[in-house]
Amino acid sequence: MGVTVFFILSLTSKDQLYSQDIEKEIIVVNPYEPSLPDAQKISLLPSISDTAEIQENINYKLLPTRVSTSFDPKTINPARMVGLPVSKLYNSLLELGIGNYFTPYGRLNISSLRNKKYAVGAEFMHKSSHTKLKLDNDDKVNAGYGINKIDLYGKRIFRNSTLSGNLGIRNHRLNYYGYNTTIFSDSLPDIDSPKNRQNFIVMNAVSKIASNHVDSAHFNYLLDINYNYIRDKFENSEHELFLNGDFSGMAGSFMLGLDAGLGHLSPSQSMDSSKTTIIKANPGISKQGPEWNFSLGVNTYTEKYIDTDLHIYPHAELQISIIKDVLLPFFGITGFLESNYYAKTASENSFIAPGTSIKSTDHKFIGYAGIKGQFVNQSGFRADITYSQINDMYFFVNDTSGILQNRFAVTYDDVELVQYHGEVYFDAGDRLNFLLSGNYYDYATLNAQKAWHKPQFDLTFKTTYNLRDKILFDLSFLGYGKRYAKKFDNGNEPVEMKGFLDANLKIEYRYSKLLSAFLNVCNISASGYELWNQYPAQRLNLMVGFTYKL
Repeated sequence: MGVTVFFILSLTSKDQLYSQDIEKEIIVVNPYEPSLPDAQKISLLPSISDTAEIQENINYKLLPTRVSTSFDPKTINPARMVGLPVSKLYNSLLELGIGNYFTPYGRLNISSLRNKKYAVGAEFMHKSSHTKLKLDNDDKVNAGYGINKIDLYGKRIFRNSTLSGNLGIRNHRLNYYGYNTTIFSDSLPDIDSPKNRQNFIVMNAVSKIASNHVDSAHFNYLLDINYNYIRDKFENSEHELFLNGDFSGMAGSFMLGLDAGLGHLSPSQSMDSSKTTIIKANPGISKQGPEWNFSLGVNTYTEKYIDTDLHIYPHAELQISIIKDVLLPFFGITGFLESNYYAKTASENSFIAPGTSIKSTDHKFIGYAGIKGQFVNQSGFRADITYSQINDMYFFVNDTSGILQNRFAVTYDDVELVQYHGEVYFDAGDRLNFLLSGNYYDYATLNAQKAWHKPQFDLTFKTTYNLRDKILFDLSFLGYGKRYAKKFDNGNEPVEMKGFLDANLKIEYRYSKLLSAFLNVCNISASGYELWNQYPAQRLNLMVGFTYKL
């Protein structure tokens, strides 16, 4: 308001000066507010386009200058190969024990210490049992036995080969105690008669020479001579000579091999058997690839018994690696001629009739397929199925020619056999390992009612555990399925023999590196099973003893 008055007064003063010239009336409504219009600016900056090209040539020189440095080397100790710790060896091992059924046991092993050129040793063993067992008619019979064994062995190691030999003698005494109780209702037989005792003496000599080449590109060979002589208490004897040779070598990318041999059996006249000679020659060829390997060949056997027979079997096998070392299927066919000599069958069934001679078994065709592999580095598995056609397969049956029927003769038949096999294993070295293996058998006989004394299945389990090298456990199971024995009376109905499970445990306590004690428990279930018809086995069997290293 003050400004307005001042402005009016100012105008009034000027009007007085120029009133004589201009007469005007001015009315101011609002105060004066000056304003400026927006400036118009150029948004682009000016630029200069230079079309001239300038090339710069720079020349320079590097003058080398030596830089003085000092180097003071330090000594480095040379590397050394450190081998695994070698356990100490002892010259001898003595093992003694005693068990129920009055069973003394002893074993002495004497051997040379660790040597790169040779090894020699000897082993002496005795085990016997002096007891009576109860049969079905409650008759307690003498079921004792005795086993004595002496073995001498040696080995000489050369640069490219190894020569080894073994000389041994084995004596096995036993009683034919399992007579047929059904035919003695009023009186009991004299089972302790000397004619019901047997005494086998087996002498064995083996000489072997083999190449030491680990590289398959070298020519490799294995030659061995095996001579057996067996004699029983009843003057039956047999000379058994076996010559074998295995040769292999590379021809380009193929491996050529030959498995050759000769077996000669010369029984005494009391065995009512002729001399037998078998010559085999099995050539083959094989090749291995990164994920497969195969082998092809032919197995030939010439047998001179009464007549001369030639047996030829094809051989082929293929293995494929689906996953290396983890999953490996395999397939194959083969066949062979099996020689059945007296020492072998007497070891299989000690209660065989004295002097029994068994002819060869013709495994005419064998076809198999399966799969194997590993779960981890220490464990693996195998499962397979095998189909076989077998001619002249022998079976043990009770010999009815004697009144006691306590010995075994053999009968023959042609058989088709399907075998299912499976196994798993785990091996963690000396600390823990186990093996579980089983077989199921399906026999189809041509004439016989049953496959006499052959189990429907068998099962094996073994495990060991080492507790800080102080206490060692060894547990095993042996299981057999039901079997059948041939019956010659009451309508000839087969005798069913029940299956059984035999469990065994061994515990060893190591008091020191030299002295240890052990406890053996056999047939833990105390089952009176029969391995052969009319022959019950010993029940719970305990043995305690010690071992000492000298």
